[in-house]
Amino acid sequence: MTQVTRHPLAVADEPMFVVHVEDTISAALAGHDGVEYRSPPLPREEALALVRVLLGDGRPGAETRSWRCPIAGGQRTVKLEPAQDIDANANGRQPANGARRSTPACT
Repeated sequence: MTQVTRHPLAVADEPMFVVHVEDTISAALAGHDGVEYRSPPLPREEALALVRVLLGDGRPGAETRSWRCPIAGGQRTVKLEPAQDIDANANGRQPANGARRSTPACT
């Protein structure tokens, strides 16, 4: 099992979150189907700040954990997930920087 590394500024009891971003775009426009990214574990406020940047507005609410927004040629899906949930399901390995290319299928 993979161990979650705590953010250097995180309080010991503070829950950590991972931001998962999936851009699904038209291959005819961009030359690829999209990209996917998972952030390293972050304190909740930092994770929500990243979500706000990715969405381009102040939408993230305290209880919401999934958002969608249009992007050029497709759509962006952003999910906020507790780090322990990600840790428990970490079967696929990612590059050290967290980025990976994929061919996502959004419905």
